[in-house]
Amino acid sequence: MTFPLLLGATLVFASILLTPLSTRIGAPLLLLFLAIGMLLGEDGPGGVLFDDFKLAYELGNIALALILFAGGLDTPKTDIRKAAAPALVLATLGVVLTAASIGVVAAWVFDWSLTQGLLLGAVIGSTDAAATFCFTTARYSAPGPGT
Repeated sequence: MTFPLLLGATLVFASILLTPLSTRIGAPLLLLFLAIGMLLGEDGPGGVLFDDFKLAYELGNIALALILFAGGLDTPKTDIRKAAAPALVLATLGVVLTAASIGVVAAWVFDWSLTQGLLLGAVIGSTDAAATFCFTTARYSAPGPGT
């Protein structure tokens, strides 16, 4: 019981130490946490075994809520206004085009019915909207030359 608490406290302390590093190198703090998790995992040099799927599911849901909440609070309204139109077009047309193209290719490559391929395309394409909005917001909030 004390080892998981010690490990969790160490990760929180590492996040405090890594925050200035993430801003200095321009990488999101979550990317650094992902790298730490990969290093600590059972396939990495840390070798920490974790097989509690229920706990992983609960922690993942909490982390997702915190990530979305923090992302919403950290994004300035001016950046959202500048990125809204391109993000909306890319998120709607991008999802449809991704779902359709992946659906047709999956049906052809895996010899599936078109319905099965489009179902796979819909699952993969639905992630486009969030990624597009994050990329577009980051693109429009990046400082321009001379700023």
